[in-house]
Amino acid sequence: MLLLALILMFLQCLLGAFKWHLILRFVGIQQSFGIPLRVFWVGMFFNSFFPAGIAGDSVRVWMVQRLGHSLSKVVDSVLLDRLIGLFVMVLASLISIFVLKKVVTNAFLIHLFELFTLLGLIGFSVLSFLHRLPVKWTHFRILRAMYQLSLDTYMLCTSPAKTGLISVVAFISISWQVLLVYVLAQAFHFQISFLHCWVFVPPVVLLTTLPISVGGWGIREGAMVTLSGMVGVSSSAALSLSILLGLITVLISLPGGIVWMLWRNHTAAEMVQTIAST
Repeated sequence: MLLLALILMFLQCLLGAFKWHLILRFVGIQQSFGIPLRVFWVGMFFNSFFPAGIAGDSVRVWMVQRLGHSLSKVVDSVLLDRLIGLFVMVLASLISIFVLKKVVTNAFLIHLFELFTLLGLIGFSVLSFLHRLPVKWTHFRILRAMYQLSLDTYMLCTSPAKTGLISVVAFISISWQVLLVYVLAQAFHFQISFLHCWVFVPPVVLLTTLPISVGGWGIREGAMVTLSGMVGVSSSAALSLSILLGLITVLISLPGGIVWMLWRNHTAAEMVQTIAST
């Protein structure tokens, strides 16, 4: 079961890299799948040992921009990657609401899920139309960046085929995470059903991506214990699952460190060669 969990985590990384690969192509960055895969793995490595989200995304932007691509396009691709992941997470929360009504008796929790889902949908809709702001507002750098992100989001929404494919990949990735936790629970013979996992795993994954802890440690454990406890999962079982999930994530991300060192050495060699030729 632990081997199966490692395989699921590995496949989830492939799905994440493939989703970003599709987004890169959408914003006009043409690269073979091998480049986004290696860069995504490096980002995953940095997210495991530094504040989650910020470190990995910054490294991804730096590495792809070093290949000669437009900085604004690379930044847009990373932001769209995060944004679509958040949007699909909201859709997963919609499914969780129906599941909640079957396994949770806490009405407050159900209403809280519904509120967050509604706010997420409203926020995504507002972002899709920010590009309609007066052009004079784009003189400010932050608003110009938001304008471009909004325009990309709108263009993506008007491409049902591309949006559908990217969303399906993102949803499969989230489902893989739920299945991963369920497999770990079965490995330890915890009395946790797949429906229970659908209730607490998506919010835990969302909270783990917030840049307020190193590798998500502490946040993941607290969220796992709190949310899983509302569906009857014991604190000890939830804590064990969370720690094991974190360790598997670190283990799978380690090849990204090797890729990073090889990338840095290759970049340094290119710089020395350029200096020598001039």
